[in-house]
Amino acid sequence: MSENNLVVKHNKLIELKGKMTALEQKFLATVISKLKTEDTDFKEYTIYISEIEQYLLSKHKDVYGQLKKTVSSLRDRKIEIEKITAKGKKSFLITGWLSSARYEDGEGYVTVYIDPYLKPYLLELQGQFTKYELRQILELKSTHTIRIYELLKQYQTIKKRVFLVDNLKTLLGLENEYSRFSNFEKRVLVVAKQEINTTTDLFITYRKIKVGKKIGKIEFEIERRHSEKDLEYADAKMLCDVMDFNTRELAEKSSLIDFKINEKQFMEMYAIACEMTNKFNVDPCEYIKLNYEYMQGKNNVTNPVAYLKTILTKDGANARIKLLGL
Repeated sequence: MSENNLVVKHNKLIELKGKMTALEQKFLATVISKLKTEDTDFKEYTIYISEIEQYLLSKHKDVYGQLKKTVSSLRDRKIEIEKITAKGKKSFLITGWLSSARYEDGEGYVTVYIDPYLKPYLLELQGQFTKYELRQILELKSTHTIRIYELLKQYQTIKKRVFLVDNLKTLLGLENEYSRFSNFEKRVLVVAKQEINTTTDLFITYRKIKVGKKIGKIEFEIERRHSEKDLEYADAKMLCDVMDFNTRELAEKSSLIDFKINEKQFMEMYAIACEMTNKFNVDPCEYIKLNYEYMQGKNNVTNPVAYLKTILTKDGANARIKLLGL
């Protein structure tokens, strides 16, 4: 598997409930991509910083500290796998992703050991597994997008998957968040749809289904992109006038409709805004708008797109305070 950087997991692991950071998911996928088809047991796996810093840690000055923190959190993170015994009773395996890790300051790598109880779910898989190329998730920004990508990749051949909204939120570790569906859609579903469609080998749409008086189900339609040309989305769909309708609405609300930006770049900014406003009752589009207005007062900006991303990450306009009326 490692020759092609494939990530192969039993579907039980794809269906695990709970939240992981994007960093944790990408690092774990990198480790799993080291497994080989012929392996019958786990080995020690060495991950070099030079291998991962470009897509995992490039935004952090202390890459060694971030790597250590990520490995430590994976070592401590509990996972629970449910299965049915031969007697028809439920059985639960409670374990972790990593049994141990070895890290030395300044050496430029970390050595990790996968928990041995995960062997049936990662090695010698005969069926009920999902596989994808590691590169498909490396550019995804949102932790929820990575999870949704895996959940939909699992159903790629079926081309459709329906979730109860509450079940999907549980799978994403969001069962106690986003009580209003509109917020869940704006901060999770819209971001996931745009990131997946502009970055990965899948193209997805979704339909909201009412159960009673409220939105109770989400039906995803899943298609596979068949050529590399399809993946050149940012080049083929450059300007706002050819944006997806939903994206165009968001761009207009953010006052970026006349900003020279492509769809992928806008959704990266929207994901940053969602992350920065997640704990506040603040509209991410209004957050972008205020920071964009702040940027327009700056002179000698050579790369407006990169500069606006930086301002959004730092909230240069103090938009959260202004929008909260503090």
